[in-house]
Amino acid sequence: MNYKTYLEKENYRTTTIDSYTNGVGKFIKWCNRNHTTPDQIDYKTCMKYIKHLQRKNTNKKTVNHKLGIIKKLSKLFNSCRLAAR
Repeated sequence: MNYKTYLEKENYRTTTIDSYTNGVGKFIKWCNRNHTTPDQIDYKTCMKYIKHLQRKNTNKKTVNHKLGIIKKLSKLFNSCRLAAR
């Protein structure tokens, strides 16, 4: 299941889905530039991403929003791993 389908199943509004998929796209690009993959999300990766956002002078509210998006992505990866067992 892809991220957009996951959000649709969770009954998110279209505008939220657009915002979240945009945020995930940016996170994936950051992961690619930093030689990691989004399915390897862990505390250390999140901290590196936060520092990246802070260097760009991203405000705290936006950083928290982006972390919420990543948390949902991580939840999707975890549920897919469990389903594959």
